[in-house]
Amino acid sequence: MITQGKVRILKKTNKGENIPLGLVKSGEFLGEMAMLSGEKRSASAVAVTRVKAIVIEHADFVALLREQHRLRAAFPSRFPRCSPRGVIVCCV
Repeated sequence: MITQGKVRILKKTNKGENIPLGLVKSGEFLGEMAMLSGEKRSASAVAVTRVKAIVIEHADFVALLREQHRLRAAFPSRFPRCSPRGVIVCCV
């Protein structure tokens, strides 16, 4: 999650245009789907304001999922396909 600030999510079209998909604000998170699926990120994130966040590396996130069964239950179909190179942006 973002701990402070706002981040705009953009998707580039085949013509090279950036289409806004949404705005991520304090208390919300981004980057989890690419990390969990191992697939290339489907959008870009651009800070709209000054942003504070904590980056959690893939190995740390997987360890957290293994230790916290309630958290793992939120990702039942995704957990087995976690990417070894993924990164998630999250807060504590």
